[in-house]
Amino acid sequence: VIMMDKRTISKILIVDDEPSNIRILSEHLQDEYDICVATNGLKALEISKEVHPDLILLDIMMPNLDGYQVCKRLKEDKSLQDIPVIFATAMSQDEDEIYGFQVGAVDYVTKPYRINIVRQRIKTHLKIKDQSDQILRAAKTNRELLHVICHDLINPLFAISGLQQFFYTFTQEKKDRLIKSMFRSADHGLALIKMVREICVLDDKPQSVKLSSIDLNLCIEQSLSLLRLKLENKKITIKLECPEQAFVWAEKTSLIHSVLNNILTNALKFSNEDSAIEISVTEDNDNVLLSIRDSGIGMPDNILNTIYDVRASTSRPGTNEEKGTGYGMSLIKKFIKLYLAEITIWSQDIAQFPENHGTKVSIKFKKTG
Repeated sequence: VIMMDKRTISKILIVDDEPSNIRILSEHLQDEYDICVATNGLKALEISKEVHPDLILLDIMMPNLDGYQVCKRLKEDKSLQDIPVIFATAMSQDEDEIYGFQVGAVDYVTKPYRINIVRQRIKTHLKIKDQSDQILRAAKTNRELLHVICHDLINPLFAISGLQQFFYTFTQEKKDRLIKSMFRSADHGLALIKMVREICVLDDKPQSVKLSSIDLNLCIEQSLSLLRLKLENKKITIKLECPEQAFVWAEKTSLIHSVLNNILTNALKFSNEDSAIEISVTEDNDNVLLSIRDSGIGMPDNILNTIYDVRASTSRPGTNEEKGTGYGMSLIKKFIKLYLAEITIWSQDIAQFPENHGTKVSIKFKKTG
């Protein structure tokens, strides 16, 4: 899968109460940009919320709601505050320009319009916005990778720590088995670090994502082995139904640690003691469907609706006050997309559905073999 840079035409909102000014600007800019227009301040705010333009060219002197008031309202709205605003004005007093910058404008153009100047100002601020967006995307990616390190490494390290606590109480035969298990957990941790480094390289230098034919059943088995102590501590039973083999397109390390471990950890975290988690794998001609179902406390709609948004951490304590970061599902979504797979989540909150609560995560993989 090659990560493509999808370029779109920038949207420019022109706001002016004089139709002749709108016509002049539209005629000169429509070949380069997707133009939308508004003839008053209220309409400008309405259109901004609908289309979320990349830049607004905003007249100051308008009846009822002037440009300054429009800009103030834009900057008070979190969903619109990052849109650059260029004021268009016939005024030339320094205090007018200073006030415009104070309410949030990034630049001025004067009337009558000098189109070459307007075009260059627009290009400059769209470029600045694009660079700012790239920085925000990089920051989001770094948060996700930091989450991998801080969150997903817990499971192999917990497995090693838990095993070594009981090591000296076991027979030599059992010690030999535990040593192999600890080495396996250490290998998982090292593989996870290697995967994070490779993701960093992918973000810096887009290239083909290395997918291969992976035995899904084996990955489930390895994920459960890493979570064994947590499952035992909470007395959670695993009910597993799957064919002997089920090969899917995926990347093994991320599938085990960042997808399966996160889903199973959530199921475990929000399940009550002495309950069960049901895992099933089914096949059809082209796909393999994985289903992980718990009968835990479920999710209310406000969490379910923002479950993949890295900006909206959905962290909440588990049934035994277990802690988490709330970023696991956004990371899962990232990898599911890389696998060319699909994920759906059904959940019913125990407060609203006391007789039928819990969460079911379903992933449709591309079948191989």
